[in-house]
Amino acid sequence: AQWLSRKGAGEVLLVSRRAPSAEVAAQLQQWRTLSDAEGATVETPIVALSVDIADEQAVSQLFTDIEDDHMPLGGIIHAAGLLADNMLLKQDPAAYARVMAPKAVGAYLLHQASRELPLDFFIGFSSISSLFGSPGQSNYAAANAVLDGLIHHRAQLALPAISINWGPWLEAGMAARMNASERARFAAQGIGMLSSDHGLAALEHILQCDATQRAVVPVDWNRFLRLL
Repeated sequence: AQWLSRKGAGEVLLVSRRAPSAEVAAQLQQWRTLSDAEGATVETPIVALSVDIADEQAVSQLFTDIEDDHMPLGGIIHAAGLLADNMLLKQDPAAYARVMAPKAVGAYLLHQASRELPLDFFIGFSSISSLFGSPGQSNYAAANAVLDGLIHHRAQLALPAISINWGPWLEAGMAARMNASERARFAAQGIGMLSSDHGLAALEHILQCDATQRAVVPVDWNRFLRLL
């Protein structure tokens, strides 16, 4: 949100199943007032909405509200996700459904609701799990593979479409909540952690490329390939 604001996005709508916590609300308020290159204060509308994007009726209402109350929608970044890790023999359909809902179903509903709009971009935040696999994350890898496939489908329809298979982020997102042993597992595989600055720089670069799918992950390829 801060990065979008600094790039002059205008109004930024943040959509989540949960309402902002007190800490998040305070951070959003800080981001709403930024300084430009000359030091002048710039007020940026950042609006937080509580919507379950896996709920078709809720997504339909969201787009109706955007059309009625906000500026024209310029782009979509789909970054929702949920984990229910377990080894494959201990997985069940309910765990798959929980993980598929925000990542795959949510992306499809956003696609359906926006396909007639003149968007500048439609970005799916996917994962390296759908490229390399990830022990205990068969449902998460599958959900991200569905997202990747949807992005390629959009590209075939000549719609804005970018899928980014992210490696773990150090300071935000799911990976930021990993414990020391989980981080050590990534390191043993030769996979490093992305800082927010590096991740956002990569995002900006990808937006300027003619790319449908790109992976962004720091890798020690010698170590990683030995494990394969």
